[in-house]
Amino acid sequence: MAESSTSSPHSITSRFQSVDVAAAKQFYGSAFGWAFNDYGPDYAGIQDPARPRAEVGGTCRRMRYARAARSLLLFSDDLDASVEAVVGAGGRIVNGA
Repeated sequence: MAESSTSSPHSITSRFQSVDVAAAKQFYGSAFGWAFNDYGPDYAGIQDPARPRAEVGGTCRRMRYARAARSLLLFSDDLDASVEAVVGAGGRIVNGA
């Protein structure tokens, strides 16, 4: 699995589905500092801060009736900071240590 080297303690190497791509961009941008390349209302690529014009994943619109088909794996060098960032961005931890 390829990992991007960034100055952020949070990284991703996958694509994931979202009912609301704009809301997903707002949340992940706020929580983890991610920036996105927009490809219309149904897809946004996550910019790789270590490689200009490259991407490390993305989010696409999922139909409300469809079941999610992927798992989202996040890696953190500082789990406490990541939890704080998620909660600070309006997320919640449903299964913590």
